[in-house]
Amino acid sequence: MKILDTSALNYVMKNNIVIDENFFVTPDILEEIFTLEIALNKSAPLTYLINIFEDESFHKTQYLNNYYLILNSVGGKSIYTMRGMGDVSLLALAKTLVENKSVLPTVELPFSEYKEKHTIYSGDDALRKRLIKIVGIEIEILPPVSLISETIVS
Repeated sequence: MKILDTSALNYVMKNNIVIDENFFVTPDILEEIFTLEIALNKSAPLTYLINIFEDESFHKTQYLNNYYLILNSVGGKSIYTMRGMGDVSLLALAKTLVENKSVLPTVELPFSEYKEKHTIYSGDDALRKRLIKIVGIEIEILPPVSLISETIVS
């Protein structure tokens, strides 16, 4: 499963990179995309972005519990301005994926081939450090520039 955060989407949009495969995003990242589109005056590659909640096998209840726990333990966020909420959602997603690595996904979906390896693309150093603290090396964390050589044609 390949996951993008807002900084990776920002990189893709600023550099006019064309995504040619599916990436997962959290609901909070989807909300941040609309702000990003306005700030950059460009459209996001929504065709290739899949809300993790669309995966019927995703453990939504566990994710929401992890979201709650992380929301109350991580600083630097504001519900009023929605600052940091994308980070909270990615941390909750990573924790949920690691906790359920052997069982995701449980039903056959078009993106079920992502079951074994999880990669988060992020240019946010603070988020990367938090991800490593929460999930260790269970999930690969790569900078957005690595998208060019791995999965994207410019």
